[in-house]
Amino acid sequence: MLEDFLGWSIVIVVAASLVAWAVLQRWHPYRDMFFIVFLVQGFIYLYFSPVIRFSQFSLDQKYSYIVLFLEIFICFIIPFIVIYQRRTKRIAIRPLKEELAPVNTYVVLYSLAAILLTGGFLEVAIAENLLFKRLGPMLPVAIASLSFLEFFVYRGFSEWSLFLFLLLLAIAQCELPRKLRGLVYISMSLTGITYFAYALINSRIASVLGICAVVITYLLFTGKKIKNAAKLAKVLAVIFIVSAYSLKVVQNVRDNILYDGLTFSYLDPFYKGEDKNRNGYEFWWRLDGVELLAEMTPAAMTKGFAWGEAWIKPIEIVYLPLFDRHKSDEIKANFEDTAETYFLEHYTTIDNETMDVNSTPITDWYGNFFLMGFAACAVVIGYGFGFVVKSLSSNRAPFVFCFALFVLTRFMSFETEFITFVALLVKTLPLFLLLYLFPPFHKKAEDAGLSHDLAPQSQSA
Repeated sequence: MLEDFLGWSIVIVVAASLVAWAVLQRWHPYRDMFFIVFLVQGFIYLYFSPVIRFSQFSLDQKYSYIVLFLEIFICFIIPFIVIYQRRTKRIAIRPLKEELAPVNTYVVLYSLAAILLTGGFLEVAIAENLLFKRLGPMLPVAIASLSFLEFFVYRGFSEWSLFLFLLLLAIAQCELPRKLRGLVYISMSLTGITYFAYALINSRIASVLGICAVVITYLLFTGKKIKNAAKLAKVLAVIFIVSAYSLKVVQNVRDNILYDGLTFSYLDPFYKGEDKNRNGYEFWWRLDGVELLAEMTPAAMTKGFAWGEAWIKPIEIVYLPLFDRHKSDEIKANFEDTAETYFLEHYTTIDNETMDVNSTPITDWYGNFFLMGFAACAVVIGYGFGFVVKSLSSNRAPFVFCFALFVLTRFMSFETEFITFVALLVKTLPLFLLLYLFPPFHKKAEDAGLSHDLAPQSQSA
């Protein structure tokens, strides 16, 4: 049909444009890799997965998707890439150990903190049956039953574990006394294994992005270069195989845990549970980031867009736990702690309790500000990625480096609403204060103008 042809044509043109842009602008395989990973996710969520589902759509739905495809490309994708490139075009990559040195006392502090947080998380998650967090409407109830300390440990590990693992990975690339290096390796291993095991049970995207984050940050921290195509192909092959395995394990868990419980059989990549009448398009449906945009548009055009109102309760949930825990728990129990819920209730007939629609960083911007939201999101995210890449690649300042590393762990996923990310930054202020007062690194060269050749000598002086 004509609509299917138009949809696929737009998707192919967008993909070809992105590839051509990357080749012509010579995007750096290490420096720009986080940006590329984010952009690839965006293409999957906003173009590839939606067009795969076109055979299920009515004529009106197809036209709605086609219009959104064009609007997203013009108002979001293009300005996002342009802004990012302007912010990063002159950034060089330097090995971490040439610029930063660990503060041994504080390295001990963060290593022990990671061990304690991981151990506390395992105790709470196992005791309260929260290892598998996709409990539907029961999840807020289960979390509300936790004490303040249990909640802090459980949520703290869920939000900070990948950051702590990457921070310890960065510390491990620097010069350390033998005993301290052993402590760092133990802490890093315990935190990393627990994080990836938890991710394998719960989240496909967390599993894959965690693997990408470890590989890319290691290359950035060490400054190592893959000098030939064969080695690069091997690295990409390993990432692909491990990622594919992670996806399969998560799918095994999600499809069968409610029927068969939690079992080690899910780790078998060839495991097949009983047929639960799964829809053949279910996988792509879960990655469709345009569905909510298309569903809300007709009503929003009639009633008017939210103009910031959708962000009120997600912002309230940041401070209410300190002043009104009951109201905070009520908002969470009703799934009102995201902008997505506002859009579902005000602009669609989708059952709010299922919460089975996908939100992306552009969802809440669009629902609040229409096409201006796409452009505003492109500006904010473009500058955000530029800041992260500059802070992690060279001319690193200790606190800014740590802050950028945390932002990266939360920012690189295309599955997170923008307001959710902002709320998390506010909730993480105590951690940022700790990193500022007790930085795990100090700048090696006081004189920022020291040359590349002199920087290592200053360490031995």
